[in-house]
Formats: sequence, C-alpha cells, structure tokens
Amino acid sequence: MAEAALTDERVEARARKAEDVESIARVQFGGGAAGALMHGAVVEGRPPAYRIVDKEAGQRGMVVPARGRISLTLQGAEVIAEEARNRVWIDDFDLRGDLFAVGVLDADPGIRPGEEVAVLRNEEVTGVGVARMASAEMLAARRGVAVAVRHKASGGGPS
Repeated sequence: MAEAALTDERVEARARKAEDVESIARVQFGGGAAGALMHGAVVEGRPPAYRIVDKEAGQRGMVVPARGRISLTLQGAEVIAEEARNRVWIDDFDLRGDLFAVGVLDADPGIRPGEEVAVLRNEEVTGVGVARMASAEMLAARRGVAVAVRHKASGGGPS
C-alpha cells in the first residue's frame, strides 16, 4: 500500500481492510503477535466491524468499534498466547465466569487494564477476556475482578 501512495493506483479494498486491521493489531499486541494473528487469515465484514477469520480454524477476533480494539475469540487468544503476549495463568480450577485476582498464579508483565488477555491453565488457553487490573495488581491483590472473561473453553473443568 505504501507504493500505491506514491502513484495514482487504486488500492484494492480487501488489501486495505487487511492492512487497517493489522495496524490495529500491531498497536494492540505488538508486531510479532499481530503478524501471527493475521497469518493465514482473511478480513471479512463491513466497516467498522471487521472480523479476522481463519478459514480452517474459524474466527480469531473482530474489531469492536466502541472500543477501537480487537476482541479475541479463543482461537485468537491461542495465537497471541503462542507469541508470549498478554497471558494470565490460573490454578487448576473450573473457570465459570470472571477471573478474580485470588485465582491468578502469574501474569505477563506489562498487562494494563482494558487489554485483551488469554487465560491459561496448564499452558492451555481456557478463556479470553479483558484485563480489569494491571499484571502487578493481579498478582498482589487478593480480591477483585482481574479479568472480565468473555469466552471460555468447553469442558473447562480441572484436568
């Protein structure tokens, strides 16, 4: 697209959509994680509610216009977790709703309130949601919601 800016060529709408969504992902998750999130995926939908879809694995996330950010699905959280970004570890318990601070074992440094995080149990993604505390607060606090969980893996009981 940068080359097209120097010429009078039109940029294909599909390419522009993909670059717009990847730009949001780069700001939100960092370059490596954004590339992994977009790798093998297509961007579908109409502005401003774009969806990131892997034709084999399903939807990875979508741009939420009200937040101006990407909300991840479990598949998207798995991609981000593999890139060692925005992870919160829990003990071996059944994740039934929001994750409270008392249940947090560890968290990647640098997580801020409002960021998308992957919730992991035994190194497996068991949920995804929005951080309500910074990572240091999650580890120090004994009460309060650490992550507002949006999606949980089926059969999320202890193994």
